[in-house]
Amino acid sequence: MSGRRERNRRWPVLAVAAVLALPVGASGLVGAGTAGATASPQLTASPQLTPACASLRDVIDIVTESLASAESQSPGWPPIQKNGWTVFAPNGNWTLTASDAGADVNSPDGQQDASLLTWYSLDVPWTLKTLGAKFLGHLTRVRDLCQTAVAKGASGESQATEITGLSGHEQLRAVLVDSILAQTTETSVGESRYVYTPASQWSTANAETLALIIRRAVQVPQSLGGD
Repeated sequence: MSGRRERNRRWPVLAVAAVLALPVGASGLVGAGTAGATASPQLTASPQLTPACASLRDVIDIVTESLASAESQSPGWPPIQKNGWTVFAPNGNWTLTASDAGADVNSPDGQQDASLLTWYSLDVPWTLKTLGAKFLGHLTRVRDLCQTAVAKGASGESQATEITGLSGHEQLRAVLVDSILAQTTETSVGESRYVYTPASQWSTANAETLALIIRRAVQVPQSLGGD
């Protein structure tokens, strides 16, 4: 992906043939280019989470709360547009790479990343484990710092995990939110939303900023005039 300092550090690629279902409103999802709307499984932080897992709570709260609240926490952020997507970032120097598969937003130094992806499977239904492997397979020495209980509902199930791991020789820290939508056709749909930075740059403030970028990402379906 252009603008990245280390292309071999690229995690799940956007070339996958899928259409991202993006968050809107309090917890809904609208699948771009699809009919109707599907509800996003609601995440709830596990009561066992320790104070050291504050960034996991913050990311969950931002991703699942109302869009109006997210907008109030990021006033004046300029829009960045590409391939039918609009994202809001702290300034215009952030980089957006986007396709029907999802959106990937990088900080000006290429070190911090906020991404949304959706994966379709016509054969074997997704599980949270196989969906997470799409992300974790690019790392070594992975260690879970915190994890929520699996949140299940009529719309599907979700789980959030905060991890550290090595990409090459660099230690990274990330929060990954995996969701599997309840299957209504022969197609199984899984979603990944994640934020990461080098471990040396990780902070609750950085995690919140990246989560707000995810929350405010908007995709315009091609049928409605997207580029």
